[in-house]
Amino acid sequence: GIIDFAGTYPPASLSAPDAVAEYRQALASPHAWMLGRLVWPAQQLDALQAEVGVHGGAPWRVSAVIGSEIGDDFAQVAPFDNASLGMPLVVDMAEVRVASVEALARIAELAPRNLALYVEVSPAGDASALLAAIKRAGWRAKLRTGGITPDAFPRPADVLRFLTQCVELDLELKATAGLHHPIRGEYALTQEPDCPSGTMFGFLNLLMAVALVEAGDADTAALALEERDPRAFQLSSQRAAYGDRDLTGEVARARRRLHSFGSCSFREPVQDLMALGVLA
Repeated sequence: GIIDFAGTYPPASLSAPDAVAEYRQALASPHAWMLGRLVWPAQQLDALQAEVGVHGGAPWRVSAVIGSEIGDDFAQVAPFDNASLGMPLVVDMAEVRVASVEALARIAELAPRNLALYVEVSPAGDASALLAAIKRAGWRAKLRTGGITPDAFPRPADVLRFLTQCVELDLELKATAGLHHPIRGEYALTQEPDCPSGTMFGFLNLLMAVALVEAGDADTAALALEERDPRAFQLSSQRAAYGDRDLTGEVARARRRLHSFGSCSFREPVQDLMALGVLA
């Protein structure tokens, strides 16, 4: 459940029918155990339900993205947040961006209480006050690690500080954007011809960095976050390690802290892990 599929968002920017088709295909794939929620704009949930239709299986789990019209968007979520109603999809998670502690009070007034809420906070600067307020509210943090332009990617030092603050606060989180690949490196930022390239974070780098922060080793976490050599990471069903450092137990704890990462592709992360020999 680690990959939340956000196919309608950049850089893939799939149409609703194509995104639904890809999610349906992912659910039927041998690696469906890696698949998390379908990430969808709250304002388009009615259209999503019409597109999904009646499928006879368990309801699709959806994470609704709350936009600038916070009240209207939470109102759109309300009819879908009860799995007992027998609908083809259920919204059990929402994601919202805030810039201040004061903005959290407005969200607390409007958010349905049975939603798992992830609050996106910029990692630039000291986010400790916002993260502490999120913890007090019983919510979770969301970290954006990239975008479709080079300037959308935070500095590794900012990401490490964010992760460290989450661990110190015992705050759970998810990450999103710029995490299509397992290992940090230079990649095309969009799927357009002649698009610019940029340095992306790897989702394995991020997981190992969280594990090392959990272990109290921030110095090695900083190295892991920027590691570009795939041979430095060992990951199997029995063992996890970075270099000579066995992190099997720490990765299990880190996985409970880092719930998921958003990706506009499911196939790309899976194919990259297969190329690394992590998946068969």
